[in-house]
Amino acid sequence: MNFLISLFFLFQSPPTESILAAVNKNLSTINTLSGEIERNIKSTRRGEIKLKGFFYYKSPDKLRLNLSEEEIILNSETLLIREEKAKKYTLRIIDNPSKEMNEYLDFRNSFFYLTERFQFKKIWEGEVKRYKVFLFEGRPKTDTLFSKILLWIDKERFIPLRYETYTKGKNPTTIYVVDSLAKIDSIWLPLSYEIRKGTEEGVLVIKTLLQRLRLNIPLPNEIFEIRLMKKFDY
Repeated sequence: MNFLISLFFLFQSPPTESILAAVNKNLSTINTLSGEIERNIKSTRRGEIKLKGFFYYKSPDKLRLNLSEEEIILNSETLLIREEKAKKYTLRIIDNPSKEMNEYLDFRNSFFYLTERFQFKKIWEGEVKRYKVFLFEGRPKTDTLFSKILLWIDKERFIPLRYETYTKGKNPTTIYVVDSLAKIDSIWLPLSYEIRKGTEEGVLVIKTLLQRLRLNIPLPNEIFEIRLMKKFDY
């Protein structure tokens, strides 16, 4: 961001399009990301599950999770879930990689997914806890299950800190909130975040912690190959 643009953001309240463009530019610099991941999942049906392992992400639609109880590979149009203890796997074709990515590593693609499908306007700016934020309300551009989206953007780092999805009721159906941030090679990334969803079976809460992050390092496509006949050596 050049000097004149920096002054504009410092002394004036920028328009919605400029803010979203700054977030888009920031997140678009993430080409690959890898590191350690810890996940705590609580649900009404399954109780509490703790998972730990490694992840590999390659923009825009490749992801691999090697967790303590399962392996997940998302490769463009195909998703593989291999359960080690049960010795079984699920393989299916997907039509929306960005949406599937949000289910497993929601730090980047959710922003692109939401801004493609919703028209946002700034409705407030101020301070929440220790963060200075812009608050946006999004309305669907086309038919969708959601009636609106609320999106909080960090004013200084231009990174999403929270979003809430709504259907017909007053209460959100999904809440994503960042708990802590870290600067990795000049890029701000969430280290820990929580996703809370209301389902037919109750409430699902997923807490994620990322550690030992490595940004924009070479990740060969072989890492994301789906092999069913033999286990990938890593």
